[in-house]
Amino acid sequence: MSDDQEVWPAFGNSRFPLAHIAAPLCHPSPEECAEDLAWYRERLADPGLLDCAVGVMVDGAVLLAVPVGGSRHGGYLPVGTVADAVRVWAALRGRPGFPHVRLGLSVHPDTCHTVDWGPRPPRDDAERGRHFGYAPSAIDAFLPRVSALDQQPGPATSEPAQAGERTRQQDPLLSTLRDMGGCLAVILMGVVITLLVSAARDTWPLLNGISSSLVVYHDSQDK
Repeated sequence: MSDDQEVWPAFGNSRFPLAHIAAPLCHPSPEECAEDLAWYRERLADPGLLDCAVGVMVDGAVLLAVPVGGSRHGGYLPVGTVADAVRVWAALRGRPGFPHVRLGLSVHPDTCHTVDWGPRPPRDDAERGRHFGYAPSAIDAFLPRVSALDQQPGPATSEPAQAGERTRQQDPLLSTLRDMGGCLAVILMGVVITLLVSAARDTWPLLNGISSSLVVYHDSQDK
């Protein structure tokens, strides 16, 4: 992220318990999001939607979130961990152009989690492309590649892991527990921050009253 990057607070109700741990939002920089911007510009039926796109800052990277509009009825962002998914979900929740934001948690170790918005997409590939607002030419170019990949056999062998190494593929339960632990830590942090802010708001009038009483007392003593 550049030093002069403008950062926005998460949109929506500030009383929402997870608002304090939402990932920061920003204008998507042409330099930081060049690859994503070029990808969407080539495929969207309405590239003008990119003018309303937002950047979601996760672990020093800016993810491009393109809103709904026109023929685009939904979208999604892939994220690596459950904790990051919760932070992105909290950031986009309630923001115009991102209706019905929800988590799409994956149970497969080789598939990313997602943060989705809009109605649930259809299963048919061509209909999914239209759901995401892609141009007919982009859908027509995509479908043959999908068919070719479906017809390719899987690899016969894979490179074995070194002795003692536990990869995500070897131990998906351990990886899932690690992700869930990170998610619970993020949620707990948000709840604690919310409670502290609420306590500070409740205590502030009391402190002001005590301070005013002390000022009056000192003034009376001076007289």
